[in-house]
Amino acid sequence: MTDEIPLLPVWSNVKASYRLAWENRGEYFKIARWWALVMIPVEYVQCSMVKRIRDDILLHTQDSAQMFSDLTHSTLLVFPISILIFLLCAPIAVAWHRLILRGEKVTVTHYLRFDHVVLSYFMIVLLLRVAAFIPSMLQIQMMNHPEDFPKSLALLCIILYIATLLFAVRVSIILPAKALQIPVTIKQGWQRTSWNFWRITWGSFLCAVPMFIVFALIEIIGMFIVGIFGGVLLVLAGGKPHLNEALQSFLGALNATALIIVALPVGLTFLSLSYRHFFEEHQPL
Repeated sequence: MTDEIPLLPVWSNVKASYRLAWENRGEYFKIARWWALVMIPVEYVQCSMVKRIRDDILLHTQDSAQMFSDLTHSTLLVFPISILIFLLCAPIAVAWHRLILRGEKVTVTHYLRFDHVVLSYFMIVLLLRVAAFIPSMLQIQMMNHPEDFPKSLALLCIILYIATLLFAVRVSIILPAKALQIPVTIKQGWQRTSWNFWRITWGSFLCAVPMFIVFALIEIIGMFIVGIFGGVLLVLAGGKPHLNEALQSFLGALNATALIIVALPVGLTFLSLSYRHFFEEHQPL
């Protein structure tokens, strides 16, 4: 019985998400600063792995189709690191949801919460991430090797991809409840968000894309700086290219960490406000 719940107000929630993220930027800094420091070396490892894999593929693979396939398969190697990054984001998300929805502020100097609430939150994130990842990889595999997939299996993969996307977007609404330790089930999350898939997707898109555009520009500037100072370091290091590669990976790690840390509060606020709309402001009859 979800007909009694009004549709999610996208524009007002998006505007409120940016406003609340800005107004609470001081509190967010207290929440995220130590986790950001932990995240930088993890991102460094990921950037280094991606660069080595990419360079190796570009060096030894001539066929463009095979190159795309190899690059796609390489994502499997860094997938565990991306999961670790999600785990490091979970404590930030838990504290932020509690701030936005309950006004609960972090009072400790070093916020490094990692308890059953954080793990419970992370397990839902992991479920949604894996649910979206597997059919995505099947889709890419099907595109790379269509001869290995009969039409019936290809159609099944497409249906599975759409179904998991619907599932991940709509069920994500229960994440704030996990942060608040409120017993909301996956079934309830699915039922309450009926007819709101595109509204949740569109709102999340509006909260994320401006950040990605800004940091894409920053990354371009960073690559330009690396190109200049990397060459200087290479000369000073006596022709040792590994220092230049380390610098590129380090700057890439800083940029990736900054993107995650800066983009998180807006997206998490939109999720919090969406949860409030479906579970606290409106109740189905």
